[in-house]
Amino acid sequence: MSKQKQYSKEDCIESLKKFSNKSDKLTHKEYVNFRSGEELPSYSVITSRFGSWNRAKEKANLPTNGQHKPKIKKPPTVSLTDKEWEKLKGTKRYNIKIKAYIAEWKVSNGCYNCGYDSNEAAMQVHHPNGRNGKSITEKGISFEQLKKELKEECLPLCGNCHNIEHNEKDYLTI
Repeated sequence: MSKQKQYSKEDCIESLKKFSNKSDKLTHKEYVNFRSGEELPSYSVITSRFGSWNRAKEKANLPTNGQHKPKIKKPPTVSLTDKEWEKLKGTKRYNIKIKAYIAEWKVSNGCYNCGYDSNEAAMQVHHPNGRNGKSITEKGISFEQLKKELKEECLPLCGNCHNIEHNEKDYLTI
């Protein structure tokens, strides 16, 4: 039984550059055809080394097909190091970005009723007209939808004022 060759990131980059000199289409399907019969890293090896086909092409300074989404920048209020941030998956970064935006929105606006703005953990998002459709904490809401909903349909309230707001409504309907 023969041992399979272990390919480094450098081997993968070299293979991609060799491929780019022979092909105008830098798709993974074209690469599979190109390496057929040659001792080159497979598509799966390349993507496992870099995380995606486009990231591998980026590292080899080759054009990507535009499907690789730009990385989400770390919000300034997030206490993770840049290295820790880079290790997170895109969905985790996106969720942190949304939570950081909501936290900043609550504190920067302060409680609509009493003005409290010292700690975002004590602040809540109030929908005075009830919720229409997806809540801002539901998965699937875009960042633009979130900003629009906060601006047009929500009020920041401290926990006390929010409880009073809902208790008064509930009390009045008894």
